[in-house]
Amino acid sequence: MRVLVFGKEKEQIIPLLQGLELVQKDPEIVLCWGGDGTFLLAEHEYPGVPKLLVRHSKTCKKCNNLTIEEVVPRLQKEFATIEQMKLQATIAGTDLPPALNDVVIRNTNQSHAIRFAVEVNGEIIAKEQIGDGVVVSTPFGSTAYFKSITRETFENGIGIAFNNTVEEHDPLITDEESEIVFVVERGEGTVTVDTLDQPWPISQGDRVTIRKAAAVARIVTLE
Repeated sequence: MRVLVFGKEKEQIIPLLQGLELVQKDPEIVLCWGGDGTFLLAEHEYPGVPKLLVRHSKTCKKCNNLTIEEVVPRLQKEFATIEQMKLQATIAGTDLPPALNDVVIRNTNQSHAIRFAVEVNGEIIAKEQIGDGVVVSTPFGSTAYFKSITRETFENGIGIAFNNTVEEHDPLITDEESEIVFVVERGEGTVTVDTLDQPWPISQGDRVTIRKAAAVARIVTLE
């Protein structure tokens, strides 16, 4: 089993992984030593490769609670994986990296709201909204920013949370095959995917299309 260890303090556990073939490229499994952020970064670096999440952080919703010593013998046997949906955002024909957690669209300048509309499958479900923007989330990501806005989570579909809008708007959970379009009616904003540092600028007239991605993430289960 070719295992790549990913995490800021991975040197702490490498001596405990005797019996595994540790590699620096082309892994069969990525062992994520950290928390939710570590997993998201690892998925962008090694998309689609099964990830084993081992807790080294208080914030890790999908981490198992096994110790490193318990993980090693289990990795040497057969294991199962769970697939997690991703989202694909597209701006002016350009695909952004797939999002495992969420696509966050918000105003560039926090002192100026953005005016926007939201369409789902060609139907306008919100227009002339004024606020900070929206968070479009997967079920996996619904425990993160989506929950901080809505105080709820979901297990199936795609979630849309309206972020600090003047007009109160309940969150919307759509079918996972839905196509969501965010339309900038006035103002300037940015689109951010998961934990990636590079935001994509948008302005009046721009349309951001979000749909289920073809790619998926895979989480290793050992318990």
